[in-house]
Amino acid sequence: MNQLTAFACRRVEACFLLLALIGTWQTGHAQADIYARFTGGVNPPPGESTAAGRNGWTDIQSFFAGAFNVVSFGSGGTASTSNPDLYSVSFTKPVDSLSPSLFKALTQGSAFDKLEIDYDVLYGGGVITQTRLIYNNVFVESLSWSGSKNGGAPDESVSCAFKSASFQTRLQSSNGTWNTESGYLAFYDLQTNTGNYGLESFPSDGSIAPSINSVPAQTVVRNSTGLSFSFSFSDADTDVNSLTADAVSLSESLIPDASIVVTGSGGSRTVQFTTADATGTAAIQLSVSDGVQTTIRNVTIYVVDPNAPPTIEGPTSLAAANGFAEPLNGLGISDPDTESGFQLILGVTHGQLSLSTDIPGGVQVAQVSGNGSTSLTINASKTEINTTLSDPYGLLYTAGTNTDTDLTIDLSDNDPSLPETDNKVIPITVFTDPFNSWQTRYFTEAEIIGGLATGELDDYDLDGTLNLVEFATGLDPTNPAELRAVNYYLTESGGDTFLNLTYNRRIQPGGLSYTLEIYNTVTETWVDGSAATSPIGIPAAVNAEIETVSFEVTSPLAGPATLARLKVIKL
Repeated sequence: MNQLTAFACRRVEACFLLLALIGTWQTGHAQADIYARFTGGVNPPPGESTAAGRNGWTDIQSFFAGAFNVVSFGSGGTASTSNPDLYSVSFTKPVDSLSPSLFKALTQGSAFDKLEIDYDVLYGGGVITQTRLIYNNVFVESLSWSGSKNGGAPDESVSCAFKSASFQTRLQSSNGTWNTESGYLAFYDLQTNTGNYGLESFPSDGSIAPSINSVPAQTVVRNSTGLSFSFSFSDADTDVNSLTADAVSLSESLIPDASIVVTGSGGSRTVQFTTADATGTAAIQLSVSDGVQTTIRNVTIYVVDPNAPPTIEGPTSLAAANGFAEPLNGLGISDPDTESGFQLILGVTHGQLSLSTDIPGGVQVAQVSGNGSTSLTINASKTEINTTLSDPYGLLYTAGTNTDTDLTIDLSDNDPSLPETDNKVIPITVFTDPFNSWQTRYFTEAEIIGGLATGELDDYDLDGTLNLVEFATGLDPTNPAELRAVNYYLTESGGDTFLNLTYNRRIQPGGLSYTLEIYNTVTETWVDGSAATSPIGIPAAVNAEIETVSFEVTSPLAGPATLARLKVIKL
């Protein structure tokens, strides 16, 4: 079967279902009554129905209504639809006092505000409206009359177009009883191609209650003016411009009722209000009325103390070396009244930022995104963020070029009482030589520029170890207590004693060369100890920059003392 044939069959099936539904309404007329009522616009006269409770309505004999959508199927069975359309509503009735108004509306192109059609059935010894159709902004598009010599009033056929329509039917239980309070309502607006569907009240007076859309809880600061929130509403059978909207305070001690003002028009309104100098949970009650029914919705208002803004702490400048993972130290955040819910965004223009996620009490893997890129985002508590950033290697930056960049920092506290933010930009000087960025961690700019014992072959802390060696072995050049670049220990094996040597070195050596040298007592010279030593195990990381290596002097100790030293050369 080709696509066109399949589509035609589906359309025939749909039409059959629609006709079956109409036929049910018509054949049930012996046990049901159908009423129509036009209101507004052309100002028609009241209908002539004499049925109980139907004063002002018009008895009609049958009606036709429905909707359709064009569905097409592509290759692979995929389906597509257009915007739905609604058939014009049509009905038949005897010619009566309403007929001239219908003719006037058609010939003048005037509209009625509303057309209602109720389908009543016998129930519980009385009558209940089982189905209700309501049309808004209704135009009469055709009229026709027919009669016979057998007597009685001529029949009148009426067809109407409209802007929007609603269809509501009552709920029926398995035992055949009807729900007298509510029913499912479907509403559609042809101009905006929008609609809704849900369970709504089904009032006996023929009107549908307005619907107020949900409004989220509001958090505001005490003793504040100019506060506001918006809300929207609709009504399936009443134009929104005819609805009345209002708002009142249910918590006078927190929100004075006299401060509430409702502004706006149509189905969108704004509530303006002021808070008193107190904190707590308040509520503002919204109400929308169509003149018959009133719908109420309460909006929760949290009135809180003012939120102090967070602060980013950091140095005035930072340094890094191209291609080397360098720590960015001195960063932190503070907030006097918020502990959790912070978002911290860090960014650079090239290279990558890497945040440690294994520091006890610090930021964990699930709390950071973009790690190892030019922009990372942290969502964590103040304590967790500061624990990570205060670690000497909590945040690393590897520059991608020799070009200077900026570290941009954006902080939000996500406080429920009007979130506050802070931002900071810290310039990063990118060096080719990692020794230069290392200098900025320990020496002031004046000391470096003035050459005050901060060079590679200087000894700033006068501990006998050159700055270059302290850089190469991870020592603090400003602390004379850290003066041993090489450590040793003794081991016993087979009755012999062996000398073991350990030292620290940079994981990324760059242009550095490390050599263990042994003193030759015969030639009285220092010689390369590679042949006289063997490595012990594998290097062990001390931190992100430094690792420890161990060697054993292969010859047991005997005779004169064995001397060893570490030689560091910058190539």
